[in-house]
Amino acid sequence: MSAIQNCQSWEEMLPLLHFSEDDSGTGISTELEIREFEQAHNILFPPDYKEFCQLFGTGVAGIRQLIYCPPTKQLLQVQEGLEITANSIREFPSRNPVVDQQKIAILENGFTFADDMGSCMLVWDLRTYRPEDSSYDIYWAVWDCPDSEVFEEDFKFVGRSFFEFIRDYCYGPRMVELYDPDDSCLIELTYHRLKL
Repeated sequence: MSAIQNCQSWEEMLPLLHFSEDDSGTGISTELEIREFEQAHNILFPPDYKEFCQLFGTGVAGIRQLIYCPPTKQLLQVQEGLEITANSIREFPSRNPVVDQQKIAILENGFTFADDMGSCMLVWDLRTYRPEDSSYDIYWAVWDCPDSEVFEEDFKFVGRSFFEFIRDYCYGPRMVELYDPDDSCLIELTYHRLKL
């Protein structure tokens, strides 16, 4: 187990990570940018995500988890994928309409904050906000037509804590639950900041 697994805050995690940046600089968010984005798009971001955006900024965590922070344009562009995926489920339904409706409900009430630069996205189910943790349920969801009759094959519940998602799924042993088990050897403590 790496030292990062013992971290309980971003401040503890920061010195353990190697940071790299693209040529265009960092995509670190300011408190004002986050607040303006929340107001403009009628969303309340979880505190751990807002803190992450101010410390880490938009970038790639672990081997390929692209995290979008406001005000990057891509944060809005990836929201279009929710509607496209919901429409795909409607157009190509599975043989289980109950499961299809569960998926569509999450997509229609969701907000995407990350993707794996491939076939999956991370979605907050905005219907699940709770004041006690100021957060939402997080799902790892398939972009393309998720046609499985088993909900968990296309939509995996990964928790409610954005911090724990980064720590455990991007830099920790739970990565193998989302990626190919052979990728577990690729865990690296790098954060590549991007300016999108």
